[in-house]
Amino acid sequence: MILSAKHVAIFVILISITMNTSADNYLPDNKNLKLLFTCKILDQIGLSIKDDISKRLHRKTGGERYGDDFWIHITYSEHDYYGYTLQINANTLRPLFNLTIKSENFNELKSTNDSLLWNYKVGTSAMNAKMINFSGVDAQITGRRYYKNDWNIIIRDGTFDKVLVQTANCMGVPDTFGVLLKRLMARHPFNYKSS
Repeated sequence: MILSAKHVAIFVILISITMNTSADNYLPDNKNLKLLFTCKILDQIGLSIKDDISKRLHRKTGGERYGDDFWIHITYSEHDYYGYTLQINANTLRPLFNLTIKSENFNELKSTNDSLLWNYKVGTSAMNAKMINFSGVDAQITGRRYYKNDWNIIIRDGTFDKVLVQTANCMGVPDTFGVLLKRLMARHPFNYKSS
């Protein structure tokens, strides 16, 4: 029996969907995780100032519009000799939001809300089961879980003379987010106090 290209493509798609949890969330060596927040822009506003004149911008020229989709991609990689790397990318900002957090940037785990905190040259980042806060050079992504695996996100992108703020909804964030938090807490056992 010879399968057509259409049948092979359908078979590959079905296998990808069936193996979504293992294929999308774990890399082959199982020391690494990847996680994707898929989001929709709900609203945005921009402000600029030049020569003592303030101007309101309702969207970036050539940029995203209300209802557009974007993603936030988080990759966690363990390294045998020097801890871990947490890579955060988002395609909503131009240029792309790109942040790398290393284990040596770890500051503390707050026992009051189990928040992991990292300090580095461009800012401070934090995350727990209900909140994320990633700070880059000119941009910040903050979010709060509002229901099961659904999150509200605010993105701020700015320079010395203009700023853009976007609100977004990210539904169906994979359960891998909880696995990621457990892995990070396990990397800092002396800082973590289980409740």
